[in-house]
Amino acid sequence: MLSTGRYEPEYTQKLERVNSEINNVKKIHKEIFEINILNNNGIVVASTDKAYVGYNRSNDALFLKGKEGLYIRDIHISKTSGNPDMDIVSPVLLNGEFLGVINIDLKTEELFKITLDRTGLGETGEAYLVNKDKYMISPSRFNEDVILKQKVDTENVKRCLLHKGKEHIPELEEKEIAVFPDYRGITVLGTHQYIPQMQWCLLAEIDEKEALAPLAKLKLIFSIVMFSVLIIAWLIGIFVSRLITKPIHNLHKGSEIIGSGNLDYKVGTEAKDEIGRLSRAFDRMTESLKHKTTSIDRLNKEIAERKKAEAALRESEAKYSSMINDVLNSSGVGIFILDSEFKVVWVNRTLETFFDLQRSEVIGKDKREIICERIRYVFEEPEKFAETVFSTYDDNTYIERFECHVLAKDKCKERWLEHTSNPIKSGFYTGGRIELYVDITERKKVEEELREAMSIKSQFTSMVSHELRTPLTAIKEGIAIVLDGSAGKINEDQKDFLSTAKRNVDRLHRLINDVLDFTKLESGKAEFRMEENDINEIIEEIVKTQKAVAGGSGLYLKTNLSPDIEKIRFDSDKIAQVLTNLINNAIKFTTRGGITVTSGIDVEGKAVRVQVEDTGTGIKKENLSRLFVEFQQVGSDKYRKPGGTGLGLAICRQIIEGHGGIIRAESEQGRGSKFIFTLPIKPEG
Repeated sequence: MLSTGRYEPEYTQKLERVNSEINNVKKIHKEIFEINILNNNGIVVASTDKAYVGYNRSNDALFLKGKEGLYIRDIHISKTSGNPDMDIVSPVLLNGEFLGVINIDLKTEELFKITLDRTGLGETGEAYLVNKDKYMISPSRFNEDVILKQKVDTENVKRCLLHKGKEHIPELEEKEIAVFPDYRGITVLGTHQYIPQMQWCLLAEIDEKEALAPLAKLKLIFSIVMFSVLIIAWLIGIFVSRLITKPIHNLHKGSEIIGSGNLDYKVGTEAKDEIGRLSRAFDRMTESLKHKTTSIDRLNKEIAERKKAEAALRESEAKYSSMINDVLNSSGVGIFILDSEFKVVWVNRTLETFFDLQRSEVIGKDKREIICERIRYVFEEPEKFAETVFSTYDDNTYIERFECHVLAKDKCKERWLEHTSNPIKSGFYTGGRIELYVDITERKKVEEELREAMSIKSQFTSMVSHELRTPLTAIKEGIAIVLDGSAGKINEDQKDFLSTAKRNVDRLHRLINDVLDFTKLESGKAEFRMEENDINEIIEEIVKTQKAVAGGSGLYLKTNLSPDIEKIRFDSDKIAQVLTNLINNAIKFTTRGGITVTSGIDVEGKAVRVQVEDTGTGIKKENLSRLFVEFQQVGSDKYRKPGGTGLGLAICRQIIEGHGGIIRAESEQGRGSKFIFTLPIKPEG
């Protein structure tokens, strides 16, 4: 602005921008009272106070100082506000050419907040500033209206001003603490810090009485302590003298009692001096004498009581050991305990029953020999079982559960067992293992019955679907013949009725196909043609087919596909079925905007991620978990009408999980939904 002539077209715009900037700066920095910008003639051209615009300040000392360079005016009383403030003036140069100055008028409240913080200064301490002329320029704790009025010509100020012009002398950098009268005439303890940039002195002072009060208290405490020490020393002397004479008296008295025949009397003390050692020796002598005179009957009684206690302990151990064995033997779990060399330490009766063997046949033998040789006829595939179990033993880790098929010796009775093996990490057999076998024969029977029931369900569904398809096809063709006029003319009401019937027949036909697909997927009979395919090509093909449907509804249908995806193995027909279902659902519940299909690689780089996102009505949070379950009722709200999930999304879930992937939904009511599924880049198998 200062480089632009006043009558140039852009001058007004620049002036407005400058006024806006300086007003914003004033709002942000509360310590700024006023900002003025003067041109090279000393005329105020911009100001936070519009009343000053146009003033001629060419003879103002601030303008003259500002032309020469950066100038900071000491604290003074403002003519405008009547409060203390500071001025900072700086020249404005462009390529070395003087264009004007900027003058910032600063409030001193923030500075005074620092000096008024009297934390740690007690009841009489204060910190304040004095300028080079020895006048206070910050508030006083004791007097009012002192700024630039109260002169401080104390010893503290004189010592501080000695630093002026001598900041480079190291000896003067040491902080001085002295006692002197302050500006009130009261003796204080104080120190100072010289601020060379402003030629100010920062003074900190506290009344001498308050400062030295702890020393007087310390003197009193010291006197009390010294007096107490003398008293305690006198008492200790009395106590020590008695401590020395009392054991001698007790020893003499004890010797008389023992001499009278009381061998149980003790005179020994814990003292480590000669008297203490003599008293303990006296006790040992009387104890030895007592043992020698103890009767044979009492000695025999003690021996008998000790033997009785030992017998009771053995009986208790046998009882509890028997109880533990009974619990382990009566449990329905077969147990093998092996030591660190895989030798059998213990088996319970349940395991004997499971494997049709005797405990005496296996205790102390290598478990691997028992599996591979002794019980070879028990397992249908003993080598495979042994390889599965013992290949993991070297790791000393837990072995996950797996099932084994066991036959009795006569091969007439069979059972299924579930096997687990855990390391023993403490106790007698540390480094060994404990193996558990649970009978799951009944569970296997139930699973087999369930599989048979599923097979019957699948056969029944296929039969019913076939029986329904034939008449439905005939009905559909008959309606088509009537609608195209081949069977004669029909009126509009009849045509509407037949059109509705045709749509219901089509819907029933689709439902039958969905039921057949779901039954196959649920029973595990659906076949997946796993081939290498380009997921982006499948997406483009389905989107191209569905654009006509979306366009007819006034919606857009677009893609955002990642070019970094390589071909992966999946069933293209079934994934196309999933995409078609998801896009059709999106079109159904979207009235504005459209649908975007996105592809990419997940963050771990292990799967391809496909997302179908719409701008439709959205789904309630509590309904998200039920979307992929067949025939679930979904409640209504202001965005969505009541309805059910049908089989479409349930089939999608079965297909994606059949590929080893995951499908889920995210939604926010009124802002659309996202259906996301993943396909592994390297599927198992």
